[in-house]
Amino acid sequence: EVPAEQGGGWMVGAADYSTANLNVSKDGLLSWWFNPDPSVWGSGTVTCAEPVEAVSEGGDDSGGGETAPPDSVVDTIVIDPVCEEPAPPVGVPSQDEALAKARQLFADLGYDVAAYEFEAYADDWSAYVTAYLLIDGIRSPLTLSVGYGAEGVLTWASGALATPQDAGAYPLVSVQAGID
Repeated sequence: EVPAEQGGGWMVGAADYSTANLNVSKDGLLSWWFNPDPSVWGSGTVTCAEPVEAVSEGGDDSGGGETAPPDSVVDTIVIDPVCEEPAPPVGVPSQDEALAKARQLFADLGYDVAAYEFEAYADDWSAYVTAYLLIDGIRSPLTLSVGYGAEGVLTWASGALATPQDAGAYPLVSVQAGID
C-alpha cells in the first residue's frame, strides 16, 4: 500500500522505481500505470566533447609569452562542445504493428477491445497507442494507453480498472436554466 502522503493506492515493485512496477490509485476509476524496468530505456546519454576555454589577453601582441598589464582586458571564450547526433533505436513498431500489439495486450488484460476506439502514432523513436472507451457509441475521456520502443519493447502502459455504470434516467434542465 502506498502511504497517503505519497498519494495513496497500491504498488507492486520497488518503491524507488528501480525495477518494473505497477501502480493503482485510489481514485474513482482505479487508474493504473505500468513502468518497466528502467533498463528498457537505455542510458539516455549523448556523447559530447568537453567544452574548451580559450583565453585571449588584450594589450600583448608580442606573442612572446609576456603577461598583459593589470589594466588590460582578458577575454575568455568558451567553445561549445561537439555532440554526436543520437541514432534512433532499432525495431520500433510501425503504427499498424503498435495497434496490433496494443489490441492484443489489452485483450490479454481482460478489456473488451471492441468497446474502444484506437488511435496510434509511430515515428523512428517510439510508437504509442491510445484507446478511448466508447459509451453509447461516443468517445469518452476514459482511456487505455501504451508505448513501445526499441525492438517493440513495452515502455509504459496505463488505464483504469473501474467500468462506468449506467445511473439510469434522471431529469435534465435546459441550457438556459443551467446558465441561470
